Amino acid sequence: MSLVGRTFRSSAIAMLLLIVSPVMADDVVYVESGDEGMEAAMDHARSLLPHFWKTYSTRTRGEEGFSLKVRVEDDGAVEYFWATDVVRDGDTISGTINNEPAVVSSVSLGQRIQFGEADISDWLYIRENKMVGNYTLRAMFFQMSDEEVAYYSQILTDP
Repeated sequence: MSLVGRTFRSSAIAMLLLIVSPVMADDVVYVESGDEGMEAAMDHARSLLPHFWKTYSTRTRGEEGFSLKVRVEDDGAVEYFWATDVVRDGDTISGTINNEPAVVSSVSLGQRIQFGEADISDWLYIRENKMVGNYTLRAMFFQMSDEEVAYYSQILTDP
C-alpha cells in the first residue's frame, strides 16, 4: 500500500485548506500499489508537468498556490506529500512538506526538501478561484459521497 493524501495545510490560500485532499479531516487515504485509476491519474499529471512549469514561470492570469505531490520512500514504505512553497532553480526543485507523515519517518511537517521530477506524482495551482490539476484527487471520486464529488467538480478545472 502507499499513502496518497492527507489534509493540505496552507496559510496563503484558505480555499486549499480542505480541498486538496479528498478527506475533510486529517485522515490518511490508502491506495493499493498498482491501482490502475491512481496510476493513470499520476501518469496524466506527469504528462502535463511541462504546463505546470510554464505557468509557474509566467503566471499570466494571477496563478498562485503552486504545489507538487511528491513521492517519499523510507525503508520500503511509500508516502505521498504535498510540497508547498515550490522553488525551481534549473534541475533543482524544492518544497515544504505540508502534512504530518503517517508511514515514513525521513521527513516531517514543515521540512524543506529537494526532489527530482521523477518523484513528482501530481501538481496543482489556483487560478481565478479554481484549482487546476490535482488529478489524484479526481481518481478518488469513487470513494467520495455524491456531495463531495459535486463540490470538487465545481472547483476543479483543467489547464
